[in-house]
Amino acid sequence: MNRSSIDTTISVLEALTAVSYYEPIAVEVVKLGVGSDLLRIINESKDFRSYVVSLAIEALWNLIEVGG
Repeated sequence: MNRSSIDTTISVLEALTAVSYYEPIAVEVVKLGVGSDLLRIINESKDFRSYVVSLAIEALWNLIEVGG
């Protein structure tokens, strides 16, 4: 990933994390299958301590907890 791509990924994950606290949106995001995309980001990461992985895990956790 180049730097621009990482910055974009971080921005999208931060936004997803923020909206996933609101149940109606979280439910719709789960229906869209975003969870599998988050798992792919985590799985394909070379450094599991990176900020991107941390954000992906937080977003996934929120979707599981709030969106079912």
